[in-house]
Parts: sequence; structure tokens; C-alpha cells
Amino acid sequence: MTNKKATTHEEFKAELLKDPEFRREYEALKPKYEMIKWGLRCGQLMAEEKAKMNIIERTAWAYRLERIGEDRPSLDFEDHSINETHTPEPERARG
Repeated sequence: MTNKKATTHEEFKAELLKDPEFRREYEALKPKYEMIKWGLRCGQLMAEEKAKMNIIERTAWAYRLERIGEDRPSLDFEDHSINETHTPEPERARG
């Protein structure tokens, strides 16, 4: 059926397509396989876009957090000027 010398996919496919019966089946199934390839490619593109959006979103959040520190120095997370031994007063029972 096929020659053992066909080493690449294209050569192997060309060898198989010389058979009229195989060619008929191949042409009949080709639209289905094209749809599957298209669907897989769309899924791949969507995953790539989602990854890009995650990077953009994380960058935006980091930028916002940096801006909070610049605009409101009292919210600086590195500021340890608050007395750490201070404990809040317990709430009094309402009666």
C-alpha cells in the first residue's frame, strides 16, 4: 500500500491520496476535521487571551496598590509607627 521511504507527513499523505478510495473518504471527512481543528484553535486563542488579561489585571492591581501608598501615606503597609502593644478596649455589655 505505502512505500517505506515516505518519511514526512506530507510524503505519507501524498502516497495515501494516490488511492482513489482513500481519497474519496479523505475528502468526505475533511470538513469535519477542519471544524475540529478550528475549534481547537479557537480554544487555544481564548486561553492565550485569558492569560494576557490575567497579566494585565494583576499589573493593574499592583499599580493601584502602589498608588494607594503614594496618595495616602497613612495606609502604607511598611509603616510600623503604630504602637504594637496597644490593645483595644473590650466592648462593654449593653444593658
